[in-house]
Amino acid sequence: MNIAPSVQVNILSRSGQTDSAIISKAEQKDMPRNWQCEWGQLFQNTDELYYESLVKIECQGSLLGLMKYALYPDAPEQVEFLEINNLEALPQAQRQVDPVGRWLIWYACNIAINYCPQEPSSQILFLNSVEQAFAFYEDKIRMEYIEPVTLAPGEDGYAFRFNRRKAEQFCKQQEVTYGCPVVL
Repeated sequence: MNIAPSVQVNILSRSGQTDSAIISKAEQKDMPRNWQCEWGQLFQNTDELYYESLVKIECQGSLLGLMKYALYPDAPEQVEFLEINNLEALPQAQRQVDPVGRWLIWYACNIAINYCPQEPSSQILFLNSVEQAFAFYEDKIRMEYIEPVTLAPGEDGYAFRFNRRKAEQFCKQQEVTYGCPVVL
């Protein structure tokens, strides 16, 4: 089961030029040292035997974002849902292209759509957000806010989810806006 296919997606530069980015399986050498998440440690703790994966999005060799996710319960038995464990994009001030986080979420939604239950109301994708990203997930991605959660001692967060129907709608809107990705 390939839970980390490579995909080419369209992105836009600040000047409005269309370019392409690749979402693919990340390697140890891709892990940044000065981002918010401890990506090197997250990479070391990623276990493909438990259907966890860590992917990157990059354009012309420049890392734009990373996402770690897992399928639960452990595949290949019936997968119930996908959880985005960590997602981080290069800060807007440092990046020259968009969208980054939206494509990573699109990618996770497509994995969930392919492996999770087929009923439209099935909850197939979950993530816990830091406070600074709350508006992004609720207003821009339009995920359903569930409840407050504790991310770590003293660090509050927020749980979000997509059911199959909403995940499909999000993916369709992303494709209409930016073009259909190509599986490599």
